[in-house]
Amino acid sequence: MYAGGVGAQDLIMMLIASGAVRDVGDLKGKTAVDWARAKGMHKAANIIRCDPKVYNVVQAAQAGDLEGVKALISQGADVNEVWGGVTALIASCKVDSEDLVSAILESGGSGGGGVNLEAKDGNGETALVSACRLGFLRIVLRLLRAGCVRDR
Repeated sequence: MYAGGVGAQDLIMMLIASGAVRDVGDLKGKTAVDWARAKGMHKAANIIRCDPKVYNVVQAAQAGDLEGVKALISQGADVNEVWGGVTALIASCKVDSEDLVSAILESGGSGGGGVNLEAKDGNGETALVSACRLGFLRIVLRLLRAGCVRDR
């Protein structure tokens, strides 16, 4: 709670890695997230709020939760994980958020393998095909600049 209230992100990450419980309340029921938000420590609040064991990066992308995606990536979430038949990149292309797409692309993918630009959803569509079909032109350009294969 103290680490959240002062925005000590490194300490928060160390506590979480050591098994700290994220949602314990104080005597008034305020949690570490509440403390961090009350003190304006939004990055810290998002790290505490976004537990990769319960909230994955695809779910965050589908919800358009940019800060959640960033918090999950900072905790080592795999942006290439497939959940519900899609990756985070494909999910982000379906919610029309260029910032979300950029955050995922800039994450570099976990394990140093990079973001899988050619992953396909259950319908056989890549992120680029989804963005084209939905008419999200800024996202299409961002994906092309990132290196998506365009001659399909």
